Amino acid sequence: MVCMLATGYAAVAAEYGSDSDPLITKSYLEQVLTPSIINSANSTIQTQTNNYQSAMERKILELSQAIDNKIASLAANLAKDDEFAKKVASAGGVSSNSGNWEVLEVEANSFLKLDLNTEIIIQRGSATCIESAGTGLTDLSGGSVLCADESLSINHRYIATTKGAGFKAKETVTVLVDGEYSIA
Repeated sequence: MVCMLATGYAAVAAEYGSDSDPLITKSYLEQVLTPSIINSANSTIQTQTNNYQSAMERKILELSQAIDNKIASLAANLAKDDEFAKKVASAGGVSSNSGNWEVLEVEANSFLKLDLNTEIIIQRGSATCIESAGTGLTDLSGGSVLCADESLSINHRYIATTKGAGFKAKETVTVLVDGEYSIA
């Protein structure tokens, strides 16, 4: 009797979870459960990616602003230091100009051509660099050299390293000039 019961129990237990009596159907697994899990995983990955990207962009912006503030602070301190300006002028062969800044309005499509060592600061409007003898303007504020057709930035200080370098006004430009120039 015990053998019959044990054999009957084994036969009944063998049927659960088999192909003829699965715990879940294959179609449910393939059509409902798997796509649901994949969509949930993709959604979680996208959310985490967006959060990480936003955090990185905020950190980059924060660090960029901190660097810009530090540069502006250092530039302001150096601008106040007359001894430093004299050392830079003597080291680079730059002669100091008169220090008499003149305000000019340069009409659109006009050219402002500068003499050697004339300095300018664009206050309003937009302009592009023109070259003389293959040399454009030196951006003293940004520490770079502009070539032909590059845009000048507002409130940057530029110096002409060759006679005839300058800018073409794309619109009416208000500019401070320290030195000799001509408008064409």
